[in-house]
Amino acid sequence: MLGGTTVELGDAYLRFSTGKGLGEIRTMRGKNIHSLAETVNISSELMKDYEKGQASLPIETLMRLLRCLDVIALDFFRDVLAMEHGGRKMTCTTPRSFPVVDLQVVRGG
Repeated sequence: MLGGTTVELGDAYLRFSTGKGLGEIRTMRGKNIHSLAETVNISSELMKDYEKGQASLPIETLMRLLRCLDVIALDFFRDVLAMEHGGRKMTCTTPRSFPVVDLQVVRGG
């Protein structure tokens, strides 16, 4: 029973931390919620739910959002974990400094 409760609380906090981080970066980048949602082909309402931690964010959507915000996923997750443990703000605010690798090309597809 306790394990289930802990997992549920952990999942909820991860949704909250991820959404909060996305919102902070979006704001720092000067993007509004409506245009970012439109860019990744989701509704503004769903984007708001993601940022509030009220909806589970599929990894594919998260990766599209991070690309649109010019954020390296590894940096984003490092900051989300740091926020969970120390309450600090997102630091992955500088645009990525290396090119995005097209995985289809790498795989020969």
